[in-house]
Amino acid sequence: MEQGKLAHLKVASIQYGTRYRDEMGDLEALKQSITDEGLIHPIAVMEEPDGSYVLLAGGRRYTAIKELGWELIPCHIYPHLNDIDRRTIELKENMVRENLTYAEEAKITLEIHRLQQLVKGDSALVVGGQTLQDTADLLGQSKSKVFQDMQLAEMIEVIPELGECENRQEALRLLKKAKDEVARDKKAASYEATISSSGEDVQRKSLIDSFIIKDCREGLKSIQSGQLDLVELDPPYAINLHKVKKTEDFIATKDYTEIPPEQYIQDLTLQAREAFRILKDNGWFLVWFSIKWWYEETALVLEQAGFKVNRVPLIWTKDRGQTLRPDLHLASCYDTLFYARKGMATIRKQGSNNILRTPVLSSVDKTHPTERPIGLYEELFSLFASSGDLVCIPYLGSGNSILAANNLRMKAFGFELSQGNKNYFINKVNEGIPGEYED
Repeated sequence: MEQGKLAHLKVASIQYGTRYRDEMGDLEALKQSITDEGLIHPIAVMEEPDGSYVLLAGGRRYTAIKELGWELIPCHIYPHLNDIDRRTIELKENMVRENLTYAEEAKITLEIHRLQQLVKGDSALVVGGQTLQDTADLLGQSKSKVFQDMQLAEMIEVIPELGECENRQEALRLLKKAKDEVARDKKAASYEATISSSGEDVQRKSLIDSFIIKDCREGLKSIQSGQLDLVELDPPYAINLHKVKKTEDFIATKDYTEIPPEQYIQDLTLQAREAFRILKDNGWFLVWFSIKWWYEETALVLEQAGFKVNRVPLIWTKDRGQTLRPDLHLASCYDTLFYARKGMATIRKQGSNNILRTPVLSSVDKTHPTERPIGLYEELFSLFASSGDLVCIPYLGSGNSILAANNLRMKAFGFELSQGNKNYFINKVNEGIPGEYED
């Protein structure tokens, strides 16, 4: 489709016609803008066989010019067009709107491409059919942008949340995340279907089976009393983590379940009681918590369950941190956990201090929004458990804790609600070497 020739026509000679989109919006603001700066984008009209003109695109601009009393208006003039080409012209002209969202622009790009395929055919099926490059040339955009926008528009039809991001870049990152998850799930399913029953595959299958898809509240109840040496609990902090985390570090959170503050004590009380029941008399209970919000409450719950709690927590110092208000707060570079003992439990690495110094994972390396490094779990577990000990992790998340326990020759299992997280774990198990897993 060729660009219409540019000319000035009498406003009175143009028929308004039938519009696909007839939203006037803030017409007064548009009239003021035209008065101050002129009409930046010409309207589009179609010349009829009888020499009259019909408006194709630019209804708001046309109406504003008419109300301002202008005699002439700049126009792109097209020859007589079929309905598909008319719709294409209107969509193309709508892309000049300054308030167009990335989702609207992506949708228009896809619709234009599909309309042109109706005329020329799909290049994948027909020689001479509409190609991405054809659509890019029609819109005056790069082929890569058209490709990205079309993919984004197609996925918005399936995942509406992609159209609700703050900007196009965030939406594209979410799109990549969604595509990665599809590839992850296919890869995990393929591995599980082909795993053998010999050699290292026996160890790998055992690790995969230790990642149990079940609500931990039900899972803990199914464990016999006095069986475990260590329980490591990393529950939701009930601090609205979706807002606390920076967007770029917390793009996709559908596999992370936050809880309301009133549920924190209720859940922790249940889990602490179950942990006390299933631990041996010399077992340890490790509990991550937010020192800002839940220090006193967490300590009290553990003590009421029967544990002896050191009120000076273990501290994981990170090599980098973040703050949403750098004008008011320094970046937070630490996490805390209580280590609580049942009965006569003793520290395995006596003489150690309460600082853990493993570097954090970069956001691009995380498969879970609150993922902690394998090396950190190795450092932590070795303080309180030995080779051959049995470890339970009620909230598995990424499953890195299981891999760390495997490296230390401990036996670990745990519970998780997200099959997606387990699929990531399956791929980690497959790609690494049992007993030698790394971040």
